[in-house]
Amino acid sequence: MLMRCGTAIFALCHTRCARLPRANSCHASSNLARRNVPPSPPAAPPTSSPFQYPIYSFPQRTPPNEPALNPEVLPRVLRRVDPEYTPEAKKARIAGIVVVEVIVERDGRVGAARVLKPLPFGLSQKAVEAVRQWRFSPATHEGKPIRAFFTVTVDFRPEDE
Repeated sequence: MLMRCGTAIFALCHTRCARLPRANSCHASSNLARRNVPPSPPAAPPTSSPFQYPIYSFPQRTPPNEPALNPEVLPRVLRRVDPEYTPEAKKARIAGIVVVEVIVERDGRVGAARVLKPLPFGLSQKAVEAVRQWRFSPATHEGKPIRAFFTVTVDFRPEDE
């Protein structure tokens, strides 16, 4: 009985499919052949390394105007200006450090500064204002002064501690 039922369904499907136009055929193989499937994208060219990210990276030469990330001799602080404590920060008794990344120019001045770790109540702005007044001995590479990135920390502690 079960076999007859399955055979009847199979026969019914085929008789219906035979009556349908060829474009609406229920056979999967004929539909796949007629579909407009876009071609697959070309394969990426092979790289020299089998790894997606190289394990070791060699330092790249930086153009002359770009700041160096790893100079031979790092800049040293020659003159330091202490930042002002804002009244709001004093009232809130805020203490901590502000981390500032600066570009030290060839003459030792600070060219640009950005805050990496801020503090609230205007202390970050006061730290940047103070660091812009600092003077450095410039970084050197092969004995010549160069522009370089340098990270400094500015410490804020309430005066009564």
